[in-house]
Amino acid sequence: MGDQPGADELLTVARETLKQVLDELPPERRYPVLMVLNAMAIAARDGRTPGDAEAQPQLRELCGDTGSVSWETLLERLARDIRGGRFDGDARLTQWLLADVRRRLARSNPQYLRMAENAVRTKKPPPGSPDGGSGSVSSR
Repeated sequence: MGDQPGADELLTVARETLKQVLDELPPERRYPVLMVLNAMAIAARDGRTPGDAEAQPQLRELCGDTGSVSWETLLERLARDIRGGRFDGDARLTQWLLADVRRRLARSNPQYLRMAENAVRTKKPPPGSPDGGSGSVSSR
């Protein structure tokens, strides 16, 4: 008996199957299916990218927590401490926050992450950013 497919493989097969029937759907039924396809893509990436489990030890160390509080409580405490100025000028927090944003973007919108990282390398703002080359700020 062979190996059972993993969650990532199952999500890929399910997404490909939905894509095959997408063109056969009436226009008013396409949007919900596109939303499901997007959610499935995020779920597949979520299994392949580091998540909160990797970020927790780093933040707990930064905040001086020994693991005694929940992740949600730790994040609330972090927000309160940031507002209170505890981390003003602390490069470790800046590094952690940047890594956290990258982790989240890698799961939710890897294409934008690649564009943003390329923009940093080329010193050109990514399309759709407030300074995305149009010279004006979007009012969205």
